[in-house]
Amino acid sequence: MKKTLLASVIILALAATPTVFAKGKPTAELGNNLSFATIFIPGTAGAPTLRLPLVSVLTAPSPPECTQFPGYYCQKTEATWQAEWKTATTASVAAAWGANLLGDAPLKAGKPIRVEMGLTESGGVLPGVGYVVVKLTPELDDRLATYGTSGSMQSTSFAVWDASAELLVQKCADPDCINTTVIPITSGSVSAEINSLGKVVYGFNWGTGGKAGAAEPGTYRLTFTTTNTSIASTNGQVCGPQCTYVIIEVTQSGGGSGPPNRP
Repeated sequence: MKKTLLASVIILALAATPTVFAKGKPTAELGNNLSFATIFIPGTAGAPTLRLPLVSVLTAPSPPECTQFPGYYCQKTEATWQAEWKTATTASVAAAWGANLLGDAPLKAGKPIRVEMGLTESGGVLPGVGYVVVKLTPELDDRLATYGTSGSMQSTSFAVWDASAELLVQKCADPDCINTTVIPITSGSVSAEINSLGKVVYGFNWGTGGKAGAAEPGTYRLTFTTTNTSIASTNGQVCGPQCTYVIIEVTQSGGGSGPPNRP
C-alpha cells in the first residue's frame, strides 16, 4: 500500500513539472516581412512568401515589439508589417549582381559562394513606400543577426520579381572564357527570397553541401536571364535585352574554415 501511494505521488509530481525533465520543441522560424515596395510579375504565384499575402497596401508594424530592443519590431518573429506591392505584366529593370561577384573580395575555392541578384524598376514614375529595417546586433553573418524596424517609412524605387528568371553557371575552358565546359554547375529557374532587410532578391547558394559541390579554382561565367522584364542597366556585362553576365575568378583556398564567399 505504501509503495502504491509513493508511486502515485511521484507520477503526480512529474505531471505537474514537465519542463524540469524535458525541453519543449522549438517553434518554427517565421519568415521576413516585406519592407521594400515590390512589383510581382506576372503575379505572386511562386514568389517568396508574404507574411500578409492578402494585403497589398502599406501596413504598419504590429506587436509584439522586440524583447531586447524596445521600440523595434523584429524580423522572423510574430510581429508583422508590409510594404506596398502590386502585380504587372512587364517592367524595365536595373539588374544588380551581389558585390562579392564584382571583385570587392577574393572568391576562395572549397567555400560556399553566394550568387545574388536584385532587380529594381527602372524609369518608374512614382516611388514605392515601405519601412526602414536596420541591423540591431553585430554578427557578421546576416543569417544570425537580428534585424528590425521602428516603423520609420522609406520611399524607394520598386523592387521587381520576375517569375521566369533563370540562372546559368558555367566553368570556363580557358582564362578568357571564350569557351565553357559542357556540363553547367547549375541551369534553370532561380529561387528568390525576402532577405533580412525585407527586399526580394534572387539567390543561389553554391557549394553549401560541402567541398564536393563547391567551386574549384578557375574561371566561371554566371548568366542571369529574364522573360517578363527587360534589363535597362546592369553592374555586370550585357548579353541581350533580357540577359546579363559576370565572369568571376575563384582562387585556391589557403585552407582553414574561414567565412563563406558572401556579398
